[in-house]
Amino acid sequence: MLGARAASVADVAELHTTKRVRELANIVREEVDKQGADLRSGDHVERMIAERVQTVARQLGVTPRTVLDRYLTEDRARAWAVGIAAELRDAELVAYDAAPVVIDQRDGLLVLAAFGVCGTLALNNLDEQCLKPVDESREAYPPELSE
Repeated sequence: MLGARAASVADVAELHTTKRVRELANIVREEVDKQGADLRSGDHVERMIAERVQTVARQLGVTPRTVLDRYLTEDRARAWAVGIAAELRDAELVAYDAAPVVIDQRDGLLVLAAFGVCGTLALNNLDEQCLKPVDESREAYPPELSE
């Protein structure tokens, strides 16, 4: 089973770079943009499509290429994009409707003090090897500038 999972991950890695997946990803991006939602940049849409294609291919018992050619049409990609845009808008509304987090001043100062303690502990536990480059860079300056 682990070998099948590794093969599946490798297939998705190759599948998301195909021309057809890039075309479908552009359709999804355009439709989401028309709906007024924003997708983050990167190849996450291509990877999402590749994972969906792999899942459908496994369920139908066909190859991913068959799914891309016969089952995942541009209309289905647009419909999927409409759903993605709706979910993004809903998530945005929830974020705006959430009450702001209020922290007492004392609690905020305790958090800052905890960061200070972490920094102190890190400095106390540093290995001398970590400090050598600082010492060597100091030796690179002429004696009159290093003092």
